[in-house]
Amino acid sequence: KGGDEVNFKDGQNIKISRTGKEFTIATADDVSFNKVTAADSVLVGTGTNLITLDGTTGSVTGNIFKAGSVNVNGANNTVTGLSNTTWSGTPVSGRAATEDQLKTIADRVANAGWKATSGITGSGTQSGTQSVTSVGSGDTVTFNAGDNLDMNQSGAAFTYSLKPTLTGLTSAAFTDGTNTTTVNGSGVTAGGVSLTNSGINAGNKVISNVASGG
Repeated sequence: KGGDEVNFKDGQNIKISRTGKEFTIATADDVSFNKVTAADSVLVGTGTNLITLDGTTGSVTGNIFKAGSVNVNGANNTVTGLSNTTWSGTPVSGRAATEDQLKTIADRVANAGWKATSGITGSGTQSGTQSVTSVGSGDTVTFNAGDNLDMNQSGAAFTYSLKPTLTGLTSAAFTDGTNTTTVNGSGVTAGGVSLTNSGINAGNKVISNVASGG
């Protein structure tokens, strides 16, 4: 009624200002709510930092979202700043792998393999220089059959055999106990007995079972 005084007070999240007889009621610069419901969209930020919370589609759009050290770049469709940049060998179920971890695995696969070398045993010989060769993932190792050898491959099994007809040999020695027979381009020698292109040498042995000529 006339003469009474009316007081306008700031309520929660409300700011009232007065200029003469004019009162301005607005929301406070800093507000606090237990819950906010928006029928359509909520806009946060301005310009390139604008983030839109779309209540109709349930989506969030914007250029960059940052949570701690993690950045989600909507323009480039990238996620950076993840902490799992190394591979410990123990997986965490449901966590996305980083490119750093994938490169670590790719490098390990590329460098995985074994080493191959050559050698001899018994009376074997080796041509050329022996070396140790790294066989990496995806590399092919070839087993060759040399002179007078036959190669038979059955899947991952390789079998070397001596060919039934030998060519290109210069000499062969066959030993049975203390007896040795040598065959070479000149002929055959067994102990002191020889049949060569120089003739027959009985080595002071008896020659028997010789058929008559004619």
